[in-house]
Amino acid sequence: MGKWFASHVVVAVHVRDAGGQAAFPVYENVLLVEAASPSEAKALALSMAKEQAHAQSDGFTWEGKAARLEALGVRKVIECDDSDLPPHHGTEVTYSMFLVVPACLHALLKGERVELTYFE
Repeated sequence: MGKWFASHVVVAVHVRDAGGQAAFPVYENVLLVEAASPSEAKALALSMAKEQAHAQSDGFTWEGKAARLEALGVRKVIECDDSDLPPHHGTEVTYSMFLVVPACLHALLKGERVELTYFE
């Protein structure tokens, strides 16, 4: 039995027949992976994400236009708290750290657009 990792996978939307697409909608999907090491978790997550993107692309549309999903890669891998145990209620599986000015804290909590600095 391995350890538990949260693998952050970046998936882009490619609109078919869009010519030179000016911008790409991008998702960051977090996959929970059981693996022996962070590098194995990364490889497993990318393989799963590519399979999911391929399966979900059939009939996929973006703003009414035919599109496809592409798993671009794994942005980061976080080892879960108590990673030797199966995840359970209250397990921290991933995290992000930001620097935000005090005036933007409540807006951030409400999901509004704010200026921030993201730390890896």
